[in-house]
Amino acid sequence: GTDPNDNSFRRGQVSENARMPVFGLKAGDAAWFAVIEEGDAVASISADISGKKNSYNFIHSSYTLRGEDELELYTGATIQEIQLLNDEIYKGDIQVRYSFLDKDKASYSGMAELYRNKLVAEESLQPLTEGKDIPFYLDMLGAVDKQKSFLGVPYRSEISMTTFEQATEIATQLKQDGIDRLLMRYSGWSGKGVNHETPSKLKTEGVLGSKSELLELSKTLEQAGGALFPDIAFQQIYHNDGGFSPSSDASRFVTREEAELYPYNRALNRMDMTLGSYFLLSPAKLPYFVDTFMNKYESFEMKGVSLRDLGDILSSDFRVSRVIQRQTAKEIVEEQLGKLDEKIDQTLVAGGNAYAWPYSDNLINVPTSSSGFVLTDEEIPFYEMVVHGYINYSGTPVNLSDDQDLGKQVLRSIELGTAPHFSWSYEPSSKLKFTHFDNMYSTYYKDWYDQAVSMYKEVNKVLSPVQNAQIVNHIRHQEGVVEVQYSNGTSIYVNYTDKDTTVNGVPVGAGQYGVGGERS
Repeated sequence: GTDPNDNSFRRGQVSENARMPVFGLKAGDAAWFAVIEEGDAVASISADISGKKNSYNFIHSSYTLRGEDELELYTGATIQEIQLLNDEIYKGDIQVRYSFLDKDKASYSGMAELYRNKLVAEESLQPLTEGKDIPFYLDMLGAVDKQKSFLGVPYRSEISMTTFEQATEIATQLKQDGIDRLLMRYSGWSGKGVNHETPSKLKTEGVLGSKSELLELSKTLEQAGGALFPDIAFQQIYHNDGGFSPSSDASRFVTREEAELYPYNRALNRMDMTLGSYFLLSPAKLPYFVDTFMNKYESFEMKGVSLRDLGDILSSDFRVSRVIQRQTAKEIVEEQLGKLDEKIDQTLVAGGNAYAWPYSDNLINVPTSSSGFVLTDEEIPFYEMVVHGYINYSGTPVNLSDDQDLGKQVLRSIELGTAPHFSWSYEPSSKLKFTHFDNMYSTYYKDWYDQAVSMYKEVNKVLSPVQNAQIVNHIRHQEGVVEVQYSNGTSIYVNYTDKDTTVNGVPVGAGQYGVGGERS
């Protein structure tokens, strides 16, 4: 129920964790931790500090049992807002399991250990047993649509940012420069580019090359120890192209309107209609689209697939004849993830909500920072502390990050255990001007190539020895100086400050990191 990019630790020792149905509170050397086991898809979590309304820090879960919306009626110059409630109430169970911790376990590290052990016991997380190198995640930008004109008549057509041949060239070059585990997520490989056709209409985008060239790219990556993950969106439908009909296939709001949404414009702090639109697919129709996709995808002989939204989005459907609550939608999504995981060797999931973990071999765009709200004191890597050693993961692409200090990005990656992740195109980013993708203003691979290879080698040297280990403790020794302890006895120290320091006898220079051996 929280901001999907929020991974904060609130003042008053209240933890707020994104993408996981958990919450907890610590006071002194005692703490409690709660996991929402049933009803998590209709839940939200609220927290606040003492001194505002009462003398207690508090945190609690709440549940939306009915769909709720506002309908605006325009009468002359005035606007009336009518509150609408859906007739059908959530009839499923709500179950919250509380655990109590004390002494050295009464911390966010203890809470992460408790949650991790629970998931391992349920076999929702499986230990990694992989080789020596961490992954290098590379988003390759394929085709995008751009407005053109013919005899003064505007029309939209696809342009290539990276053809299949060019992607093969980049993969070969990276292999020669020592990247032995390249995991390439290819966006915009199918018809109509990034905002592709309905998944049931599966074909390669002509401006990028032939199907055989795509297969050659996959083969090149496999021979180099990597893998190709063609990207597909199932729940966000960008075209009414015959394979999808909004009137029968789209989710509906409580107002009975079709769920047509627009991309979020950070500059305007709202959805922007100029960036195009997409429909949310009704969960009732999801099994059909997944089955149809799988039948056609078999002919591509791919060992991997990238799921853009299946582990990231849950949508209800308030169609009068077919109300689907978010909890039911979650169950449907889990079933489809299971089918895909069974049929395909490797899955790469963007976002990665907790229900997607059992079906995920790789996670990208996981939360690596907080919302930055004034109320928060610290950021803690709770998400990473739970999944490290069980699923390979990375944050958002380095070259598209708000923070362009590569030295700080290296430190952040080492602290969080995140593999390097870049988003590239073979063509210069200037070709994206006046498209819906002009926020990807720094994708030109030649601008980042040397820095990316250098960053990977540095991070891999530190993280590869601990990639199959669990994070057992995360300690903030002082502001800007942290220690990450792993289950194999290794400790990694990160110093974000501008002053040299020593932690547990290990010297750590300003803006540097250090690695310690066995702990007593």
